[in-house]
Amino acid sequence: MTDPTDDPHGDKAFLEAQRKRRLTAGRDAILGAGDFGDWPGGDGAEGEDPDETEDGDASGSGDDKPKRQYRSLRFPRLSKEGEIYYASLGPVADDCPVTPLGQDGKVFFFLTERGQLVSYEDGKFGQAHLEGLFSTPTAMWWLLSNYPAFNQGGTLTGFKADIARKALFMACGDRDVFDPREKVRGLGCWRGPDGELVMHLGNEVRIEGEAKGKKPGMIGEFVYPGRPKVAPPIMEGGKESAETMLADFQTWNWSRGVIDAHLLLGWIGCAVLGAALDWRPMTFITGDAGTGKSSLQERIKKLLPGRMASTVDASPAALRQIVNQDAMAVSFDEIEADVNTDQAVNVMKLARVAASGGTTYRGGKDHNASEFTLRGCFAFSAIVPPSMRAQDMQRLTFLRLQPLKKGTELAHLSDGTLREHGQRLVGRLVAGWSRWPQTLRAYEQALGRIGHNQRGARQFGTLLAAADLMLFDAVQTDAVCDNLVRGLGRADLYEYEGSEPTWLRIFRVILNAHPPVWGSGSMTSVGEVIRDWLKKDGAHSEDGPTLQRKLNRAGLALVRTRAGHVFLAISPTHQQVNAIFRETDFRAAGGDGAWTSALRNGGKYELRQDGTAEGVWRSDKVPQLERERCTQIWLGATYDAGGQRVPIFDLDPDKVDLEAEARESARRPDEDDGRQPDPREAGEEG
Repeated sequence: MTDPTDDPHGDKAFLEAQRKRRLTAGRDAILGAGDFGDWPGGDGAEGEDPDETEDGDASGSGDDKPKRQYRSLRFPRLSKEGEIYYASLGPVADDCPVTPLGQDGKVFFFLTERGQLVSYEDGKFGQAHLEGLFSTPTAMWWLLSNYPAFNQGGTLTGFKADIARKALFMACGDRDVFDPREKVRGLGCWRGPDGELVMHLGNEVRIEGEAKGKKPGMIGEFVYPGRPKVAPPIMEGGKESAETMLADFQTWNWSRGVIDAHLLLGWIGCAVLGAALDWRPMTFITGDAGTGKSSLQERIKKLLPGRMASTVDASPAALRQIVNQDAMAVSFDEIEADVNTDQAVNVMKLARVAASGGTTYRGGKDHNASEFTLRGCFAFSAIVPPSMRAQDMQRLTFLRLQPLKKGTELAHLSDGTLREHGQRLVGRLVAGWSRWPQTLRAYEQALGRIGHNQRGARQFGTLLAAADLMLFDAVQTDAVCDNLVRGLGRADLYEYEGSEPTWLRIFRVILNAHPPVWGSGSMTSVGEVIRDWLKKDGAHSEDGPTLQRKLNRAGLALVRTRAGHVFLAISPTHQQVNAIFRETDFRAAGGDGAWTSALRNGGKYELRQDGTAEGVWRSDKVPQLERERCTQIWLGATYDAGGQRVPIFDLDPDKVDLEAEARESARRPDEDDGRQPDPREAGEEG
């Protein structure tokens, strides 16, 4: 801001003279001056008479009147002492209570004095918007002082919106392009540049290692906008609160015993940590009427007030708008399986994206795409969960409730007590965050030792590590971690019952299909026709050609190689095969069916010199299917199922020894009775 004592137009006598001259409209606010700074076109010397021209006296009239030269846009301002002076147009000064952040296309972004993020399009930024942007008393007075408007009598009547808007736009233009999708961090926990925990509490931002919190606003490379205040962490008594809540959760009758209560406590920790986690596990609480499901949901909500959005009926678009840039958890209750499952499917898809912090895009009415990045943990509940895909199942931890045991009485905990417990749990997580990487690694390795792949170890390991931060004081030993993961063997989990390879599931869909061409009255499946052909040595029996032609009409064929290996050939384009997959993601849409590519993920068939073979598929032309090149699946192939080789096709299912398989399963080292062990049983202190 220019000092009024340095401006030749700062005295009242001059202003009064200017007013009486009644210059043409607008020229009283556009006065050429030497105070031009570094603006383009400013080639006059400092202190040069603003009215002097190359052609002589500026007071001439008629055709001989010289043209006035203007080198800057100048407008009146008020000093702190109330004096009027003139200043050149430029970006808003550093003392502006509103912080210009930058622009992205037509949209300009600002932080208000309270730290709230506001954006306006260039054509939708008028006087009312400016008044809202500068809505606090101090901000409004700054706006009036720096861009005042006067009436003919010299009385202050408001502010010049067009001048203020230009200055704000210029300030945004001076900065880099602003992308709110990557730069804005709302409520919740985030990770700093060196892995430190950053907690946005709405009216304060606390950073691990710093004694004092910061006001919302621009902190480092990110904007932490002002948000509604949430309860701050309490740093004392967190371990006792964690043990109290774990004991309280054990009151409910869980299908896996105490371990489910342990996992639920871990989910609460993950819900708090939010965007600070690389992986945000989801839970699905399911149980019939009378299991105490509603009471449990109320417990969780009252533990995390302001940190979790709860709904019973919200579309994915509504959830995106509710969560916005906040790293908060979402509780979706009563997401039941019903006739119309579109909403459930879409919400599940949104939760799958949130688990890894992925980004979704949606088109806007102005033909510009809107981008949403969700970084919160989801919790679902239902009596009957909706149908879901394997990739969704493997991102969920199912916590099943059985009817409460006779005589069980749930403890009464007041809202204030639960809120305080929640604050102490948050404080415990903050205090233990420094050992998070080592703790998570310890549980992931323990889960890997009982058969989990990377995804399973990450899902359950994150839950167990979050519970560990609240319950224990140090990183646990391998023996303790092995003890704590007992009962979570991959082969015993409902979440992974549908985790067979995609190619194998597609193959089984074909085996169980009743192709439409066989007629609606046909009770024979593809698998049964194949078994009849094999049992009758179809290549040499009278019934063999008939069975082969039946398969050919369905776009399938049986092929025997010189080595004696039998393959099922599957056409990539046949309409009857497409009919099998018409209601699935593997249908054909103008080209080869998606089943063709997916079937080739099982490893390519290779015949060794000794006559043995490995792999699953090969590709070759099939005479029975008009010499079309088809994917062929070896019926004698096996696949790895938890360390055991299992055949993909049983010639005679009636002769499969299920009792022997059950005995083999019982010998697995990861089978457990579901009881959560005390870590001290492993000979170590927890």
